[in-house]
Amino acid sequence: MPVVGPAARRSARRAHRVQEVLGTQHDAVVRQETLRRLAHQAELDGESTFTYGRLHALEQVAASEAERAARTPVRKAVRRGHRRWTR
Repeated sequence: MPVVGPAARRSARRAHRVQEVLGTQHDAVVRQETLRRLAHQAELDGESTFTYGRLHALEQVAASEAERAARTPVRKAVRRGHRRWTR
C-alpha cells in the first residue's frame, strides 16, 4: 500500500524526467569540451581538426535540443501546487 499516494508518484515521475533531460544536456556539453581539447591537441600535432569540428557542431545541436526538451518537464516540476503532497 502506497504511503503518500498518486501525487507523490506524479512528483517523482516529473523529477525523474527533469533529471533525464538535464543529464542529456550536460553530457552533450561535456562531450563538446572533450572534442575541443582533442581538436586542440590534434592541431598541435599537425593533424586535421575538421572531424572534431563537425562532431562538436553535432553536440551543440544535441545540447540545444536537450535544453529545449527540458522546458516542459521543468515547468511541470516547479508548477505551483506540485509538491502540495509533502505538507
